[in-house]
Amino acid sequence: MSYLQDHPDFALPITGDDESVSTFKWLRSMSPHLRTNMREQYHSVGTEEIDKDDPVACGKPMKMTCFVDSDHAGCKATRRSTYGFIIFLGGTPIYWESKKQKFVFESTYGSELMALRDAVRKVKGLRQSIRAMGVKLDGPCKMAVDNMSVVDNTTLDDSALKHLMYGAAYHFIREALCMEIIDIVHVGTNENVADIFTKGLNGDKLSKHVERVVINGSNKSGGTLDKVVKSRGEDVKVDKMLPKVMTVNGDLCERENNMPELIQSLMMCSVTPREE
Repeated sequence: MSYLQDHPDFALPITGDDESVSTFKWLRSMSPHLRTNMREQYHSVGTEEIDKDDPVACGKPMKMTCFVDSDHAGCKATRRSTYGFIIFLGGTPIYWESKKQKFVFESTYGSELMALRDAVRKVKGLRQSIRAMGVKLDGPCKMAVDNMSVVDNTTLDDSALKHLMYGAAYHFIREALCMEIIDIVHVGTNENVADIFTKGLNGDKLSKHVERVVINGSNKSGGTLDKVVKSRGEDVKVDKMLPKVMTVNGDLCERENNMPELIQSLMMCSVTPREE
């Protein structure tokens, strides 16, 4: 309650524009020839399965991005690690998770690999749900990881699996890469917003990551949250009550070819329609 009192103007942005996500600096991304070589290892595995009963997609394609992170032995009582990830559709955060892992891992690599596996599993399910809503996805989901060992081990075709315990997760991730469901990229630790789900951060670092996820109405320019949202478009407004709720203007419903926008607003981001 103290946090809500101190931050009354925070709200989740709802936008199909991935401009806020594209500002992150990817330190390294997987090259196409590596994916081709990996497919040969998995006996020419096919691409991502798409349900034939999905509605015809309309509107512009949407990009998915997922940031994954894990601490190592963060729990002082059990030495279990805490992992977290956040998934963006365009510039809108649509799912996030933070959990303590069920097993104790002796290395940072182990905890990070298992965190990536759980994130990939969620991404695969969300991609099917999003397509079932008539939304077209633009390419594979970028999985941003700040652990270089995990990036190398899951992307390089000559990497070797040294621990049998991680075998299922290792092949699960590499198969998703071959099927073009995901694309693993390396991001700097200071750029990984999933850091807020795994450990306590100091004020400056916490504020930096949080401001990349939410809209802060009490910004330095002194503008209110309503002004910030209206500057992004006239179709969305903000309720005055807490918690902040995005509402859809009736004009948006009357326009043609806006079904993907309505679906994303009403179903993906927990938006509440309100009668005028």
